[in-house]
Amino acid sequence: MFSEVGAVTAYKDPTGPATTFATFPLLPSYLKPPVPVTNQAQFGYAFDYKTSPPGLKLIQVHSGHVAPTGDPADWVDTDITPVKNVIDVFAQTPLAAAEWYYPERLSIDAGASAPLLQTPVADYLGLRLLHTAQVDVPLYAFQTALGGADNGVVVSAQAYKAESKIPSVTAVSRTATYSHLDPLLASPDQNDFLKTVVPWLKQIEQ
Repeated sequence: MFSEVGAVTAYKDPTGPATTFATFPLLPSYLKPPVPVTNQAQFGYAFDYKTSPPGLKLIQVHSGHVAPTGDPADWVDTDITPVKNVIDVFAQTPLAAAEWYYPERLSIDAGASAPLLQTPVADYLGLRLLHTAQVDVPLYAFQTALGGADNGVVVSAQAYKAESKIPSVTAVSRTATYSHLDPLLASPDQNDFLKTVVPWLKQIEQ
């Protein structure tokens, strides 16, 4: 709820004071900056990896920080993902970035799909994991901080290749510099995902 309400508020009045969120008792304290801030600073504080709680890694970005001065203090973009990009995505209507499938059902389906087998759990969830052995196209994988624990994304990509006919795997790891949403929302001129996936696509087209 906060991701959409906070985004719409920041979209409509980015530099207005975030007094509603500061005094709203149902908003967890860990999402509230320690000083009065603007609406976009309130939103950035909740999403930036330096201040967002560990339990919200699925929505984190490398964006910036709350300004050291100002009343209310505004947001300062210092990293690869401007806070405006995050606000724009989560403020979209009628279907914003947070909807019924994400994150709970997504996590359930991903967990059931991990073995790459049509198990009873996959059957129950309506998943179709029937064609893994037939996949025969090159695979590109981009690993961020969320999937980088124990080199998880790269290891999984190689496991997928072993179970299929995939001819090659290209893995790009940015575990130290990219949070989960950065490949989607980082500025194009600083986006290592775009800088690596575009040449890869051009190469496999040849």
